[in-house]
Amino acid sequence: MNNLINCESKVFPWHLHPAQLYSMAMEFGVKSHDLLAAGKLTPENIKQPDLYISWRQYSAIASCLNEAGHDNLEIDKNRKPPIHWGLELGQRLTMASHGLLSLAIMNCNTWQQALDLMIQYKNLVTALFYIEVKETQSHIILELHPEFTRSELLTQYIDCFFTIVYQVLYQLSSLKEELKSETSELIIHIKADREQAQAELDKIFHGNCIDKSYGNQICIHKRYLNTEINAG
Repeated sequence: MNNLINCESKVFPWHLHPAQLYSMAMEFGVKSHDLLAAGKLTPENIKQPDLYISWRQYSAIASCLNEAGHDNLEIDKNRKPPIHWGLELGQRLTMASHGLLSLAIMNCNTWQQALDLMIQYKNLVTALFYIEVKETQSHIILELHPEFTRSELLTQYIDCFFTIVYQVLYQLSSLKEELKSETSELIIHIKADREQAQAELDKIFHGNCIDKSYGNQICIHKRYLNTEINAG
């Protein structure tokens, strides 16, 4: 098992602060009272940047959003959360100010360093999945597996993790144009059918995402690994 950041770690609140999840849920019509009650928080808590929150509290808030997305009724006459809201959350957490994983990747010099960091310290939702590393002659494969859970939130946070990783690397990489081409050697495989979200997937991953796969994977050609990540 990899050296994972434990849910009780002091660093844990920084990558699971509920502010982004909370604000997104309210934008989709979920009531503030319901979200705060689920997470056993107050309006003052949610404004504290150093808020300590357990995975149990965080997942309770996320479950409110998840249930709303699958409810047949409109909430407060606003549009319902998309079924695959993890994609939206991932885009919000791509900003370094909103996610520890994003900030850590931005401090790497090469893609190899970024991948090593993700493998050793999976800084997002440790409670839900772990990363297995596979290797072929030409590619490195990071495959996500459930971490002893059947949580209905698993799919959302696999989407979230893939979105953060791809978008941060894309934004900082000198290979932007190559990643947008049909010959790209970085592919995201997602296990479940995301037909309803195909347009969003194509936009986020620039066509480098294949759904209805047999596993949840990031597959990257080895020739990319020593490519410099540069924010300039």
